[in-house]
Amino acid sequence: MKTTFSLMQQGVTNLSAEAIVNGTNASYVGKDGICQKGGHVVQAACQQVLSARSPMQVGDTFITAGGALIAKNIVHVVGPMYNPAVGEQNFELLRLCYHNALAAAQEAGIKTLAFSTISTGLEQFPRKAAAECALNAVAEYLKENQTDFAAIWFVCAEMAEYKIYEKRWDEFVKSMA
Repeated sequence: MKTTFSLMQQGVTNLSAEAIVNGTNASYVGKDGICQKGGHVVQAACQQVLSARSPMQVGDTFITAGGALIAKNIVHVVGPMYNPAVGEQNFELLRLCYHNALAAAQEAGIKTLAFSTISTGLEQFPRKAAAECALNAVAEYLKENQTDFAAIWFVCAEMAEYKIYEKRWDEFVKSMA
């Protein structure tokens, strides 16, 4: 199956993808905006996972129902906090998050997946470098693994992030053909 790719500038919570990826941090699981919009079903599921798997580590991934969201599922992944002192390790950890989210979605049989940006908010990753890492990580995963993804969407809530992705978009899509 050939995967199609889309780049969107909007909020991720109103999308009809089968699943959305929610990048969070270990202390905020179940409390971020996506979980709040998903409602009590999502929040309770996150608390149940936290009870069983605490403390969460960078790259830890789990899936909950979408609750009140249009998307049926949420793929939660614990993203890294940017630390200039560790250099390239920042991007290895971010790459791990994208790989783990894709692997979890693939294992669950999810066909359409929407990525919100991971670790560019409270975790303070430089947006341009994070976008490059996201596109490279997804391309790498799809080239190394046989998947059945029908569509993968990159969704940027802010126009500034969208413009960063847009500059690299045509090159990314061509590389995936």
